[in-house]
Amino acid sequence: MKNRVLSFALDIERESPNAGDGKPGQASSLSNERVTQIFNVTVMGGTNNIAAGSSDFSQNINVAKGDIESLRKSLTAHGVTEEDVNEIAAIATEEKPHGNTLGNKALAWVGKMSAKAIEGLWSGSIAGGTEVLTKALLAYYGLLP
Repeated sequence: MKNRVLSFALDIERESPNAGDGKPGQASSLSNERVTQIFNVTVMGGTNNIAAGSSDFSQNINVAKGDIESLRKSLTAHGVTEEDVNEIAAIATEEKPHGNTLGNKALAWVGKMSAKAIEGLWSGSIAGGTEVLTKALLAYYGLLP
C-alpha cells in the first residue's frame, strides 16, 4: 500500500508539477475530477466497493453540513489526532469542493492519512478509514446523497 500512496503522489506531480503550491482559493492546474480519478485508481484500486469482504463493518458519520465542530468530533471519534483534525478543519473552511468532489488539499489530506494508516501512525484501516474520512468531509460540504 505504501507503493500506492507514493504512486499517487508521483502521478499528481507528473500531471501537475506545481500541484499544492498555489494559494488558498487559487484555481489548480489539475482538476479535482482528475485528482479523484488518480486517487481512486492508484490508491483505492479503481473500485468503489471499499468494504467488500468485510464483516461486522459499519461507518457512523455524524457530520452536519457546514458544522466544523461535528466534523472535528467525527474525525476524533475515528482516531484522527488533534493535529490532523486541526489541519483538515483549516483546509475544509478555506477550500471549497469542486462540483461533487473534494478540493485538491482535502484529497491530499485523505491520501496523507492513508499513508499514516499504512505506517501504523493512525489507527484507521487503510480502505475503510479512508472511506470514513472522505464521507465525513463530503457530509461537511453537504455532498452526501
